[in-house]
Amino acid sequence: MTQAIEKEHRGEMKRGAWFQRMFIISFLLVLFHQSFYLSKTLSAGDWPYFYLDAIRSFSLPYYQEYWGLGQTRLLFSGLETYVQSGAQLLSHVVSWEVSERLLWLFPFIVISFLSAHRLTRSSIGALIYSTNTYILMLVSGGQMGISMAYALAPFVVLSWLRLIDGEEQRGQSRNIAMTGIVLGVQLLFDPRIAFLTTVIACSYLLYSFFTAKTSLVASLIRGLRTIVVPGAIGLILNSFWFLPLLLFRVGPSDHGDPASFSGDALAFFSLSDFSHSISLLHPNWPENLFGKVYFLQPEFLVLPLLAFLPLVFFQNSKLDTNEKHRVIFFSVLGLLGAFLAKGVSDPFGSIYRFLYDVVPGFIMFRDPTKFLLFTSLSYAILLPLSLRFITERATAELRRLKTNITIHFVQRLVFVVFLLFWAVLLRNAFINPVGVFKTRSITESYKILADLLSEGDSFSRVLWVPTHQRFGYFSANLPALSASEFFQTSSPAAMMQALSDPDTISLLQESAVKYVIVPEDTEGEIFLSDRKYSPELFSYYKEQVASIEGLQKRLTIGQIDVYEVPDVREHIYLLRNGIPVTVNWQKKSPSHYFVSIPDGKRADVVVFSEGFSRFWKVKHGNEYFAFTPYRGKLSSFGLPKDGDVKLEFEQILSPFVQIGFIVSGVILLSVFLLLVFTRRKEMI
Repeated sequence: MTQAIEKEHRGEMKRGAWFQRMFIISFLLVLFHQSFYLSKTLSAGDWPYFYLDAIRSFSLPYYQEYWGLGQTRLLFSGLETYVQSGAQLLSHVVSWEVSERLLWLFPFIVISFLSAHRLTRSSIGALIYSTNTYILMLVSGGQMGISMAYALAPFVVLSWLRLIDGEEQRGQSRNIAMTGIVLGVQLLFDPRIAFLTTVIACSYLLYSFFTAKTSLVASLIRGLRTIVVPGAIGLILNSFWFLPLLLFRVGPSDHGDPASFSGDALAFFSLSDFSHSISLLHPNWPENLFGKVYFLQPEFLVLPLLAFLPLVFFQNSKLDTNEKHRVIFFSVLGLLGAFLAKGVSDPFGSIYRFLYDVVPGFIMFRDPTKFLLFTSLSYAILLPLSLRFITERATAELRRLKTNITIHFVQRLVFVVFLLFWAVLLRNAFINPVGVFKTRSITESYKILADLLSEGDSFSRVLWVPTHQRFGYFSANLPALSASEFFQTSSPAAMMQALSDPDTISLLQESAVKYVIVPEDTEGEIFLSDRKYSPELFSYYKEQVASIEGLQKRLTIGQIDVYEVPDVREHIYLLRNGIPVTVNWQKKSPSHYFVSIPDGKRADVVVFSEGFSRFWKVKHGNEYFAFTPYRGKLSSFGLPKDGDVKLEFEQILSPFVQIGFIVSGVILLSVFLLLVFTRRKEMI
């Protein structure tokens, strides 16, 4: 009889698990339903659109040769490696519309849900983690790197918790290696999220030291084994960007305006308040308009009430000691994440400013909402426990009333009620999807423009006024340059004044800008007034650009105006007495050029129409020289002697990136062999 009851109980549990999975899969399919329209692009927010021939022109992951005056991006070159390499591989097989789903959205959905399920052992916990407003705003805004790193965070945290708690003693070397690999992949996507997961591991190690009452020496050894070794593996696997970043001390000034990392910028980015963050409500929900903070939706306050409910039932719960420790730890983690996510906003905003100014590396968190990772993980673990306690209490009360209602029925009822409540919280994502969740098609005018711009293989640039439109064509041979970046202003009047300056045409010529384009704002995200599309502002730009002397209008495609700059210079040219002279040059790679100048003069100046950077050097014979700024934007070099001169322009980062790739490959192979060896040894 007992065996029959146990068998029936197990069968009921399996049916309950399938019941939950069916509902959650349906929930996810409805939420992401537009993603399955493979003929349409997901491009929105920070997520770009790539044309196939442009993808095939990509070469170096740390150098965005297709953008601006040339951008060296070491800090996020891991993400660039994933995007560019994956896109190039798939470009010979499928369209970009399919690639962006295979490379990003579908992996995010699967990984975030499965990794959270492994950590929480709950379908509800996985749903909370993978579909809360914070991560939906990240995905909606096209922030691919952060989203993928977020998806991997539960895997990394779980691996570290198991090592720290001493679970699965067998195969510790393999577990350490696997933790290092997963951390390395997370670092590849976003170092900031990887840093936060490392902070969680270190904090849990410190917490376990005080609760387990082990000796200091034993704790240090365990910390070395569980934190330092996997962390070292993860870093070494990213040697191709981390090594040159470390050697050349690349900082914010190398990746943008240093002012954007100032204290004033920090205050600007501190959008959330404690009420929003403790409710796991992103301040930009639901429209995801940056800077537009919405009123607190009171129904979200139910989440923290439920999340911290396990602390109420703590003493009388059936949790074992280790589980109780985790409840305490993740409760504190959730509160800490909510407090830090508000940034410098009250209360006690000075604490965040102090951390930002004093703690090394904290400058990475100019956007404080990244700390909602802590709160997301916390609620994903605590909320399922709360629902379990509610189920047990309700069942006990029903039994006291001598009803025939089973615990399995109550579990399903609680599950369905919470799922409906969660759907109500996220109703705007279903009713009015925005960003990536609202797929779109490229208009015919931008397809025609792409065909026009992609003709020929000579190098030149396109200046987009006021900024690049997401479907505007660009490639390695035809980089896109936004006027707002070129003139360093977002003010329409200031931009038009700079563009109308008589000296600007010559600056465009020297910068290899062949076309000036006023785009058609098909997505309503460029010509904005008070965050709304303004036809008047669009007309203003069209009229002002049309009146600029020196620009020759080539054609109009739909509402896109295309102008041509006459007498555009080469990518590399010589100035002799102020007169441009053609020189022989060859591009070996985006980081290496050969230049040959017959009959050079000491007074001659070689102009390299790439943005001035301390990472570019000139090699003449066995000597290296630094470039000097030209016109405040470009690079130049005065010839060291008369006669025939042969020069090489080199990015000094390139050899170290190549060495880093070799180191990363060797370590990856070594870790793989270690995993195979230890696995076979355990099987013997």
